[in-house]
Amino acid sequence: MTKRAAAVFEIWRRRDERTVGDRAFIAYALVLVGLIVVAPVVRATWIGLSTPPASATLTSPMAPSVAAFLLTASWSTALLVGRRRGPAVLAPILVHVLADSDVPRIRAFGRVVSLSTACVASCFAGVAGLVGSAALGGDVGVIGPVVDFVVRGAAFGAVAAVLWLLGEAVPRVSTWAAGAVLLLGGVALVSPDRPLWAWAWVRPEVVPLTTLVTVVIAVAALTSVPALLERVEPARLSEQAAAWDTAIAHAVSLDLSSASGTYHALPSWGRRLSAVVTSRSVAVLVVVRDLVAVVRTPERLLTGVLLSAAGGGLLVVAAVSGPYGALLGVGAAVLVYSGTGSLSAGLYHAARVASDLPLYGVRDGVLLLCHGILPLGAPVLVTGAVAAGTGVAAGVPVVALVHAVVLAVAAAVARGSDALRGPTPLFLLTPAPSAMGDPMPVIRVLWAMDSFVLTVLVGSAVGVGSAVGAGAIAVILLVVLVVRWARRP
Repeated sequence: MTKRAAAVFEIWRRRDERTVGDRAFIAYALVLVGLIVVAPVVRATWIGLSTPPASATLTSPMAPSVAAFLLTASWSTALLVGRRRGPAVLAPILVHVLADSDVPRIRAFGRVVSLSTACVASCFAGVAGLVGSAALGGDVGVIGPVVDFVVRGAAFGAVAAVLWLLGEAVPRVSTWAAGAVLLLGGVALVSPDRPLWAWAWVRPEVVPLTTLVTVVIAVAALTSVPALLERVEPARLSEQAAAWDTAIAHAVSLDLSSASGTYHALPSWGRRLSAVVTSRSVAVLVVVRDLVAVVRTPERLLTGVLLSAAGGGLLVVAAVSGPYGALLGVGAAVLVYSGTGSLSAGLYHAARVASDLPLYGVRDGVLLLCHGILPLGAPVLVTGAVAAGTGVAAGVPVVALVHAVVLAVAAAVARGSDALRGPTPLFLLTPAPSAMGDPMPVIRVLWAMDSFVLTVLVGSAVGVGSAVGAGAIAVILLVVLVVRWARRP
């Protein structure tokens, strides 16, 4: 880092300088979180992966192809995420000072990019170590192959971090590149030549050549970081810095909907499409407007459809996976809930309008219901169709269809409840000391994420085939929605 860049960062740090006690408390809090939250979750995951059925799945002939698909999917996701929020993000004032200066980008943004790369590579390496040790039985004799897989995992993570930066540097190219990478993963999933994808999975023996090639590719990718940083436009750096700053401010205040809305795609196509149609039905008018709005943002439409479809496919896997149904159901719920959110802009708009003066000459309840047709109908159709289609091949078409419909409806109701959430109640901001500490911070987080948490519970219930549990949680979701509607400002 040059002297001028170092001076800029030093001035920035002095505005809120941390004492030794502050740093010690942060370290203490991180250690506690690691011991109380992270360690038990990791241990439970490892025990679950070490069971005979899980070990048989991890060592099956299909495992390398699935691993290759998941790896390419993560690379594709990194390319797409970089278009909205890349690794080269600093505070807006620092970007304003450094982006247009003659200070080399690698000097100005090298530290934050290095930290981001290290975090991504560490996550990949950790997952590789966890899954690899479980797949090989966790014996002392398999330390060598597990270490070999961890090294490859770190290299895969480094490549993912560089692709993340590539998405920030060349956003137009990154979209097509993401599709090509994902297509490669699809080929891996259906390819009959399983040994071709063995490099992406743990093996019972060490193959130094494969690991060496993987590390060389990762190092070659890392050498392109300075050139990629120079290609990022100053306007994009400023835009992403401002968006991240705004999202953090909303997240700290537990306004998670506004935080995610910061990264909503802007209209980029179909401006000539008319959103105004002639009809006596308010529902038709609203649905057409919502559809046109979604079509004008192809990224959101594609995201919503793909996530809903993936959730439907995962529900079929959950229906035939036995003891892992709950975990797969949770994954399906996350996908369907996220996909529904991509189609719920009109629903959130109706919720905001309902708390203000009437503008459209339509009752608030009717307006909210009409805007809820698209986020309810589209996921039900997409998730249900994919679940029924893949369920025929798996022999569970009816069960998969019912599970998909229940989960999609629950996700739509959860989105409606989230849209009507409103500001944080004052009583949640009041400390409540107890013998075990103050529970209010946890309660505030649960309040901010209750719709998501309840949807996840519905997914877990349908994953294990518990109709009673899914129905009970869905009723709770509906009650929360009704209560929030009745208490709206």
